[in-house]
Amino acid sequence: QNEIVAGPWSITPGLRLDHFRIQADPRGFATPVVSLSGQATSPKLGVLYRASDAVSLFAHYAAGFRAPNAGQVNAFFDNPTGNYRTIPNPNLRPEKSQSIELGARGRWQALSLEAAVFHGRYKDFIEDLQRVSGTGAPGNPLVFQSVNLGRVTLSGFELKGRMDWGAWA
Repeated sequence: QNEIVAGPWSITPGLRLDHFRIQADPRGFATPVVSLSGQATSPKLGVLYRASDAVSLFAHYAAGFRAPNAGQVNAFFDNPTGNYRTIPNPNLRPEKSQSIELGARGRWQALSLEAAVFHGRYKDFIEDLQRVSGTGAPGNPLVFQSVNLGRVTLSGFELKGRMDWGAWA
């Protein structure tokens, strides 16, 4: 990551390299276990424009990557008294995303405000502990598993502010 400043503009490019490896040891497991590895390159770019001493505008683009963890891929848990179990998902794929955020910030003496909108698209989104079967009744326990959801979109906005009221007597 670096920052390039030119007058009221700041440009922040970045590049992240991710590599993960799960090396499963089958000893002690009643079910087959899998080893998994992968890698990804995730670029990002941020732009900031200082419109005045008090107000700035910003935009961010980022690609993301999240590898499944060993528990999601290989772990099994059974709670017969609670009538539920979690099962592994050896076919779980890494999650990838692309997101953009646009916003404005203002700072005036004791008051600061920020407003932003964001939109993100995910491929192979990892949902942890999705119910995949069972009713929870005796003999038919609820079964939960981490799964990939094909395509997911998350959008929204954020407003925040801070006021320094000073010392109270």
